[in-house]
Amino acid sequence: MARSKKTRKKICGKCIICKESNQKVLDIHRIIPGCEGGTYIGENCVTLCANCHRKVHHTDEIKIEGWVMSTAGMLLHCHIDGEENYLKS
Repeated sequence: MARSKKTRKKICGKCIICKESNQKVLDIHRIIPGCEGGTYIGENCVTLCANCHRKVHHTDEIKIEGWVMSTAGMLLHCHIDGEENYLKS
């Protein structure tokens, strides 16, 4: 599990929300939580910095809905400060 998280951080290289690229503060967020069977693989993961990750879990500032396919490729559907966003990784 730790290996795939580390690999994912290196591949993505930055927080999808704020674009922070310091590897020491990046983490992998599971869109479907582990307690609900979510894993650290594929489309269930998104790279976030520690600050954005905290906001996902402990505030209403960031809500992650999941990945969606578009003509531009895979986009992360989320709400940031109440506004709907589709972000490219």
